[in-house]
Amino acid sequence: MLDWNASRDESLRFMMQRINYEQTRTIPYGPEQLKLCRMRRLLSELRDPHKLLTVVHVAGSKGKGSTATMLAMAGTHAGYRTGLYTSPHLEHIEERFAIDGTICTGEQFADLMQQIIPAVKRMDDEGLNPTYFDICTGLAFLWFAQQKVDLAVIEVGMGGRLDSTNVCEPRLTIITSISLDHTQQLGTTLPAIAGEKAGIIKPGIPIISGVEDPAASAVIASRAAELACPRRQRGDDFWWNQPTAEGPLSVTYRKLEQERTWDNVHLGMPGAHQASNAAIVLVACDELRSAGFAIPDSAALAAIRQTQCPARIEQLGTEPRIILDAAHNVASIEALLAVLQVHPIAGTKWLLFAAAQGKDIRGILARLARFFDRIVLTEFQSNPRRVPLRNLDQIMQSVALDHATWECIEQPIEAWRSISAQAQRQDLICITGSFFLAAELRPLLQKL
Repeated sequence: MLDWNASRDESLRFMMQRINYEQTRTIPYGPEQLKLCRMRRLLSELRDPHKLLTVVHVAGSKGKGSTATMLAMAGTHAGYRTGLYTSPHLEHIEERFAIDGTICTGEQFADLMQQIIPAVKRMDDEGLNPTYFDICTGLAFLWFAQQKVDLAVIEVGMGGRLDSTNVCEPRLTIITSISLDHTQQLGTTLPAIAGEKAGIIKPGIPIISGVEDPAASAVIASRAAELACPRRQRGDDFWWNQPTAEGPLSVTYRKLEQERTWDNVHLGMPGAHQASNAAIVLVACDELRSAGFAIPDSAALAAIRQTQCPARIEQLGTEPRIILDAAHNVASIEALLAVLQVHPIAGTKWLLFAAAQGKDIRGILARLARFFDRIVLTEFQSNPRRVPLRNLDQIMQSVALDHATWECIEQPIEAWRSISAQAQRQDLICITGSFFLAAELRPLLQKL
């Protein structure tokens, strides 16, 4: 019998042989490639563990990971055994699966995979071929069911309508935001993207929407009305006020002609976008109370205050100030810049940047070039979806302002060493553009 370490290695080798759209140059998007019937079949082979779970399903262009993490922590603080499934991971696949804040161990992962692999092989024999993300999703549902979690918070991978997670039977659905991202797959307009995200809405199940754009919000409202779903909409049913950029916020929620306010809501993560996420979490906890969960305000407020997510405007150094962020679309870049502008920088503002294909690189770099003084372009090495340096260089030539200078260094580690050798104590170094760049450099930065 294999020991668990060998079993984990075997499981990882098996996973690396699967189709993994997180690691492909292009991401196909359609019912031929993303088949929910395939996901349902895999779960059927595993005896439908997802049907044993009480699920909150979280989608959104940005903010869904932070919102899901805060909400899961609120459940834990309230005394409920709470599972959290997120993607992608930074360093180890086990990071995607957590119960009460504790990540799945290598031994647990290996044991679960040994249960799943025979089912996958049976499906392979029939030509159904579950993908990497299908298997990850099945593993999450299986582990949470076996561990008898009281609440499972499930983050959508991409989109919503065709996402593997969309086989769940949620008690509550959340759409945090809509912005232009994955446009080749989800559509080139906010209403089109909203339509894909709204695919997670289920008949009669409450939906909380933090979507700001009126046209995108209207798509979600229409779908909710069609399915007779109670809808809680940002700006109509809940809103917030944050007098200062780093101060506490006040969240107000109106439901059934009754209005309540949470004052002195302290955020554990910086940024106005986190204020939106925190408000959604408070409303979600109220909705879960209506569903029978006793989640006190103290649990929700503690979760919001304590949650820290890696690579979400994460500060990893002070002199110079080092910020690592996984922003990868225009909206998330603007949120990052809003936080960086709160504190004046006395020295040089350095940027280390790489990007994945399919993003609005021109729009992203145009905004970054207006803020940073010295820019180093690079290519992450772990994923073939990287944008080649020559392409980044060409875009920079068309968007860079007079005061911004840039250079190209192919290897991220060498790019980091170049910047760190030149940066002074009063400078700012920001690393952003892709989750994959953050994943490659974070282990190195944590050793500083």
